[in-house]
Amino acid sequence: PSGETIDDYINKIIKEFKKILNNNKAKNIAIISHNGPIKAILIEALGGYKDVYYQIEVRAGSYSEVEYENGELALKCLNR
Repeated sequence: PSGETIDDYINKIIKEFKKILNNNKAKNIAIISHNGPIKAILIEALGGYKDVYYQIEVRAGSYSEVEYENGELALKCLNR
């Protein structure tokens, strides 16, 4: 009952992810992680609709591309 909510979890992941993006001069960054953090990043790239967190499927061995520009994330491809 006193655990972390899904909203808190997603917000925590996105806050740290944006720190990485803002503090890195590289043009491309690979994030290799468990399913949960990747889904949180995808949620943000899809406009922040946290209610679809459990419907997003991240396939094993696949990659997704997210573009970051002007402080906003945009999904370019999913599960390639």
